[in-house]
Amino acid sequence: LLLENMRTGFNHLRLLDIKLGDQTSVAGWKGKSATHAWKNQMVDRFTNSTKEGFRLEGMDCPPKLLDQRNSAIIKGRTSLRGVYKVSDKKAMRILLQQLRAYEMLDLWAEMSEHGPGSEYHSQAALWSAVESMSDMVEALLQIPVPQQWIGSSLALGLEV
Repeated sequence: LLLENMRTGFNHLRLLDIKLGDQTSVAGWKGKSATHAWKNQMVDRFTNSTKEGFRLEGMDCPPKLLDQRNSAIIKGRTSLRGVYKVSDKKAMRILLQQLRAYEMLDLWAEMSEHGPGSEYHSQAALWSAVESMSDMVEALLQIPVPQQWIGSSLALGLEV
């Protein structure tokens, strides 16, 4: 469910696309085939989905630090490229999907490249996100259970 265009009002939006749930695909759910569901279950198994119940699927306007980190890892690991013939783009996505919550939020709020005062901007954004997510959790607790939340996502946006 998209309530609004998250890019409205932003000049440079750093956006996290977070896939929710430790199981993000089920055969028969919204026309998903058994084969496609199995493929998604393999992704779930080797990403942060099974560790913390969510994973990072994408980031718009990532900090330079993330690109530098991922490039260094990709150059040094044959398990992501070489042996398996995975493209750099796919390897970057795999690295994003394996990030833990503290790493995601740290990179989301990373503003050091913007100079003095950026730390205040980062802290304000994190507190605002915590308050908004707290309100969201309270609203979700009012929804009758059981609910099937397969394929649900959460977006976090921040002006950079």
